[in-house]
Amino acid sequence: MKKEPIPKLSDQRYFHVAVLSRRKGLSLSWVWDALERDARVDSGRLPSASNGTIRHESRIITESPIYAGSPEAVRALATSENAGTCDYDIIGFMTSELVMFGTSYSRLTHVLAGRLVRQRMMERGWFLRPKLVPLAQMFQRRPGSVAKRAAKLDVALQATGLTAFYRGSKNFKGFRVSGSDVFGEGFIEMISGWLESSSEKVDVETEMSEPPFGYKMMRVNATNRLTGGSASLTMRPDGSYKVWLHKGGGNLPEVPGAVSALNSLGLLEENAEVPKWAEEEEM
Repeated sequence: MKKEPIPKLSDQRYFHVAVLSRRKGLSLSWVWDALERDARVDSGRLPSASNGTIRHESRIITESPIYAGSPEAVRALATSENAGTCDYDIIGFMTSELVMFGTSYSRLTHVLAGRLVRQRMMERGWFLRPKLVPLAQMFQRRPGSVAKRAAKLDVALQATGLTAFYRGSKNFKGFRVSGSDVFGEGFIEMISGWLESSSEKVDVETEMSEPPFGYKMMRVNATNRLTGGSASLTMRPDGSYKVWLHKGGGNLPEVPGAVSALNSLGLLEENAEVPKWAEEEEM
């Protein structure tokens, strides 16, 4: 078996992932069995492993070629038995509290999540959406934040990119930024202070309870303090996650650990809606 989805296929740099709570016994086995009711599911190309309370597995699902992102992907993923179908890689994770699954193609992941919902998955576990404003406040180490708890975790978290919108200015709507630590050295506070003193205000006052910035996307890098392994998660408020997959799936063990760390800090909330996985240009 190959140790990466398809060598040199750029469409599969990322995996679009859904995260669910394990309410009422939801498990990876339930997800695989449920998906197999509508499509063929076989052993995967990527390695599978179990380590303590964290487990990750790989599968291949045979589906229509319409989900592939490019003609090159359609040709590379075409099954030998039928040129009208493609074999797509799926990765799945399970911890004591979470179940995650995803594919390299956002539309396919959305379709599979919708199928599971129709099979009454929401009775067992709801999608978990990231709370980006509290996450930003943690990185800014605001009083009453969860920063002290985060510092004691086995996983070190750092924001490396974001898309933000600004409330209250006529001439400035938002920005995108990336770097090794976008909340470091008071960068966001500096921008906020400049806008507060210099920008032309909108006619309707922003509610005082709302922070000046809202977030459409945040990319967080999680590094295991013991092993040095890391995973990068691009997250949006609708509950969609995108994971950069290292060659051979070398960062697969770190992915569930990263999400579990966010969950333990209370930075994920349950929601019954299927994530949209809106496409947006990478920074």
